Order: sequence, then structure tokens, then C-alpha cells
Amino acid sequence: MFRNVRFYRLDGSWPDSEESLSRNLEKAGFKPCGPLTERSSGWVAVDQDAGDSLARRVNGADLIRLRSQSRVLPPSVINEELEVRIEEYRQRMQEAPSPREKRRLKAEARDELMPKAMRKSDRIWGYVDLKEKILGIDAAQDAAAERFVRRLQASIDGLNIRPLKFLQPVDELL
Repeated sequence: MFRNVRFYRLDGSWPDSEESLSRNLEKAGFKPCGPLTERSSGWVAVDQDAGDSLARRVNGADLIRLRSQSRVLPPSVINEELEVRIEEYRQRMQEAPSPREKRRLKAEARDELMPKAMRKSDRIWGYVDLKEKILGIDAAQDAAAERFVRRLQASIDGLNIRPLKFLQPVDELL
């Protein structure tokens, strides 16, 4: 289940029950991207059988899952639409658009294309060892792990999360 685990130390208070943790996570529950939003992220249920619970506590560890959704709009699509709009502008005004006008046309094209863009979702798993106060995040990229950490800190007041430092390199331990 976890392939690319990054470890963090938790400082501060952690919710004392699964229900309490789930209530905290509900504040930042997942909402899909709106027509003009590029990215959205929030907590989702760990298990379909869990009902509305956004956390699962098993054997002294909490399991949580963050879902991120982004709209996929390649720059080449925007630039292609921009070329069409620049040509229409030249036909209409009998002159080339200024740099400021090009920026406006590009923003206009992006805003029109964004609601039609495909949505892509990814899910990041995390677990908290309650005894050791260690957070493990299954994320291959730093940006995904940071997004998880920021969202978790926003969901639980007074929680400080810092990367775990090992005394020996991990590959020597394995």
C-alpha cells in the first residue's frame, strides 16, 4: 500500500478518538474543482465501508487519505486559441495587439477553456503512529507531501509537523 513513505514528527495535540479526528478533517473535506478553479484538495473517506468517517484507527495508528483534483489544460491548447484570437483582433482593428492586449486575450482564452478542461485526481495516503507521534505520507513528490502536510495542519489546530531526521541513512538500516 505504501511505496514512497516520507516520515514526519508530530508536535502538539492529536485528536484522542477516530470520531474527533474525523470531525477535524471534515473542516477541510474534499470538494471537486469548480468550473474556474485549477486545483482542489481535501480529505476523503479511507474506506467505502466507513461511511462518512474520514479516518480509521487500527492498532494504535490512524489512517487518513487526501484527494487532490486538478484541471488539465495544456499550455499548447491555450496558445493555439490565443493565435486565433490574435488573428481575429488583427482583422477587426487592422493592427497587431499590444503586449497588454495579448495578456488580456490569453487570460480570456484560458478562462473560457478552463471549464472544458479534463479533471485529474490523485489520492495520497497517510498514517499516524499514535505512540511515537510519527506521520508517514505515501508521496513520490515533495510537492504532494507538502500539500498533505499543509492541509493536515490547517485541519488540526496547534499541530506542528516537521521532517523526521534519521541518525543513520535509511538504506543502511534496510
